[in-house]
Amino acid sequence: MNILLVSDAPLDESEIGYKTQNIAMELLKHGHTVTVISFEYTENDTHPFNAKNIIFNSTPLNFEIPVYEKCSYSNTLYHNLSDENIKILRELLVSELNEITREYTFDAVVFSHITPLLLLKNTPKIPTFVMAEIDEANIINEADIPEYIKIRNSDFTLIYSEKYSRDTILRLYSQKPPQSLRWNGFYNRSIFRHHDENFDEILEKYNFEGGNNILLPPLNLTNNEVTRFTDMAELFSLFEYDVNFIMLTDEEKTKTENLSSSIRIITPESRFHRAVLYNNAICALIPTDKPFPPSVVFNLVASGVKVLARRYDYMKDIDIPHLYLIDETDLISLARGIIEMLKGEDFTADELKAVKKYSFQNSFDDFLNIIDETTHEYRSDN
Repeated sequence: MNILLVSDAPLDESEIGYKTQNIAMELLKHGHTVTVISFEYTENDTHPFNAKNIIFNSTPLNFEIPVYEKCSYSNTLYHNLSDENIKILRELLVSELNEITREYTFDAVVFSHITPLLLLKNTPKIPTFVMAEIDEANIINEADIPEYIKIRNSDFTLIYSEKYSRDTILRLYSQKPPQSLRWNGFYNRSIFRHHDENFDEILEKYNFEGGNNILLPPLNLTNNEVTRFTDMAELFSLFEYDVNFIMLTDEEKTKTENLSSSIRIITPESRFHRAVLYNNAICALIPTDKPFPPSVVFNLVASGVKVLARRYDYMKDIDIPHLYLIDETDLISLARGIIEMLKGEDFTADELKAVKKYSFQNSFDDFLNIIDETTHEYRSDN
């Protein structure tokens, strides 16, 4: 099949960027042709997938793609745009997409998340798939969604990994909801363990004294949630626990004036640097009060890191070792959870293998079956 893969930032070192790259590479491995639409401008020609088939990557677009939260490639927020603004952007984007579809013939189009779809008046006239994201679901759940953003076209298949995202994102539809199909391909460990020429040097760089590193993974956290991590660092330093609290951030400049001196703040230079930090850690704390992407947990556990997080219904379907779940994120519950993790047994070889069943590689056939069967039904109906 010839697949058109759409993402506003497939080259970004974010969960959505990783997922887009995972899908593209797995499709290529299975013998399919992939063309990636990237709204993200870059001058770098070294990409993890078929560089010659990345569209929009060499010339900046004459508009910014709207996003729910400011990020590396856009400061334009949906909630600051008028109906007329959206109309103009949609016309520009449709013009760009029409140029592409005139030049190529595609069997199906896959949107790696929901945001780019919100700019389209109509879905493409080929089988269309849209993947639901927890981060987007959180924002949609918290925001007042303007009527002009809601989707009136349901001629596509929504692919979701957990019920929370599916139910939340379906709020975007003002008419009949689309077909929804579940897929459990969460993460790609081989990509996360990308190798670098300076392996030993980087390994030593993040090998901190003491060795008992407790990580705060890079997530979209509120100030209160970050404060919980700093409170933990201060509490454990007060009782002289032999641990290092490390806050990872995707931002080059993080406000540090209100953070505890017991916390080390690191902005990893690349996903490989982050992987090394994970491999040098013993525990991770996810102090959030809202659902979080399961891929964050899988990348940590696959690195041999125990994870403490709040219990959510969708976590019941995740059967992996050393995932410590609590019902409340107050100071006492978090402290008890961390102590329990520190006292817990280390990972066995079999436990480290257990997470592999959730990998893209092991479950990608299910993804291809969703596309294949839906495409076959589409052809039959037309």
